[in-house]
Amino acid sequence: MKRFGKALLQRLREIAYLLLSLPTSIFFFVIVMIGLGSNSFLPLGIALFLLLLSAMEYIARFEIRRTNSILGTDFRVVDDWFGSPLLTWDGVKERVTSLRVWMAVAYVFVAFGWSIFSFVLVVVGLSGIFVALLSLGIAVLSNFSHSFQVIDNGDIFQGSITFNESNGRLQLILGDAQGRGVINWDLYSNWVLVVSILLLTLMLWIIPRNARAMAAMTEGL
Repeated sequence: MKRFGKALLQRLREIAYLLLSLPTSIFFFVIVMIGLGSNSFLPLGIALFLLLLSAMEYIARFEIRRTNSILGTDFRVVDDWFGSPLLTWDGVKERVTSLRVWMAVAYVFVAFGWSIFSFVLVVVGLSGIFVALLSLGIAVLSNFSHSFQVIDNGDIFQGSITFNESNGRLQLILGDAQGRGVINWDLYSNWVLVVSILLLTLMLWIIPRNARAMAAMTEGL
């Protein structure tokens, strides 16, 4: 029982780590894109670029500490990346030619894509848990009906999604009265339960490996 509780706690840590990685990586990705892609006044663009290179030390330090805090790892934080102040020629040269800095920049790009993939995995896994509980009658979902409309360059795409609690049918309607497609899911069926359990099992197998892969990238910082 103690081993099961420890494993469950570790899975929850990994899920929390992967969920929090998405907003964190988006924030860092935006910072990097501003620093690398500034088309403003040239001196200001250069200043933003150099500030970005200096900021990579703090980004790396934050990511390592975040990983250690959530996953319980003990990755070492390397301080004082640079031996010269930024506002000196040696400091500028040191930052521009630092392999550590550019590897941290590459980490931001890789972590951005990886975190999106990880977030989707976790959401699908959690959805599998909810659908399984719903199929078993443990969880209850009330009736709802929502319509949506997307307008793109004058073209209108509309549809609706509804759920009937009495028969457990989830219905997605795409299109209008002139031409539409309908997709139905019976959430109370045994097939949905089997698929949700298989999906949950797959996610529980992938999520720890995905979290360890992201942690390994962070350790490289």
